[in-house]
Amino acid sequence: MTIENAQRAEETSHQRTQPHQQPSGAAQGRVPSTRTSVSWTFVAIAILALVVVLIFILENLHATNATFFGVHWRIPLGLDLLLAALLGATGVFVIGAARTLQLRLLARRTMRSRQSQSSPSTDDSGAGQASSS
Repeated sequence: MTIENAQRAEETSHQRTQPHQQPSGAAQGRVPSTRTSVSWTFVAIAILALVVVLIFILENLHATNATFFGVHWRIPLGLDLLLAALLGATGVFVIGAARTLQLRLLARRTMRSRQSQSSPSTDDSGAGQASSS
């Protein structure tokens, strides 16, 4: 029984080091999910959403009066709602991009401060070695 367990452990560790070898058992017939396959799924969902939006616009082509910051115009209702949604999405995108930039800068500052706290002795020893050469 112990020899069998050791052989199984050796096979498992060998499978981990061999990425191109197919796993044994029930998972053998399954293809692993990749970023590309997930991207294609989201592309398909986005195309379906676009079709729904286009149908909505085409069904709401009657013109309406619109006012924005004192500017008046006549525009189809579907297009007006689409423009309003795009304006809202742009606002969300700008705020999200600003927050992402803020977090990246904070992470970069934190990493630099950790590196400077953990390695002041290596900087001094490197400078001494350079001057003795």
